[in-house]
Amino acid sequence: MTRKGLGGLVILLASIAGMAVAAAAPFYWTASLEPQIAEKAEMLALLERKMGAAGKSVTPVRIDTDAVYVKGTTPGLAGAELQRLVAELALASGMKIEKLEVLPAEERDGATVLRLDVDTVGTIEALRSYLHAIETGAPLIFVREAHIGVDKLENEEVAVLPSERLTVGLQLEAVAWWTK
Repeated sequence: MTRKGLGGLVILLASIAGMAVAAAAPFYWTASLEPQIAEKAEMLALLERKMGAAGKSVTPVRIDTDAVYVKGTTPGLAGAELQRLVAELALASGMKIEKLEVLPAEERDGATVLRLDVDTVGTIEALRSYLHAIETGAPLIFVREAHIGVDKLENEEVAVLPSERLTVGLQLEAVAWWTK
């Protein structure tokens, strides 16, 4: 056999060996993960038994997807609904709305992303309540930006703590989705 033929044979054998290793690698990896999978399955079974003993349901809770999205058949109607929801939350929290402005909507992955600029005034307690209501309520509303300052009083003689007169600028974002 010539030197050129011998070199070709070595390359051929090396490529066959490489393909065999590549074909066997997933089986080796799966076998190495089996003990971890078994351990996690045991832990899951234990947690399910504990939840059952505590009287909690083991079945997952069904999420109401309609509560995730802002309702509306067009971007304008969904924006108006978002304005209404944010104003209600502010009123319930004790914040005073100074400005609500719907920003242009953006199409993303088949859904419409709604943005809203909100300027409010209130106390630190009201602000905490307002942000909690926004972040934990339905539909899902996210605070993208927040600017907090102290409201300048015309009559500085009034003895009011700065935390009792906050101005808050928020940029909120929510998602509306409908079949188009």
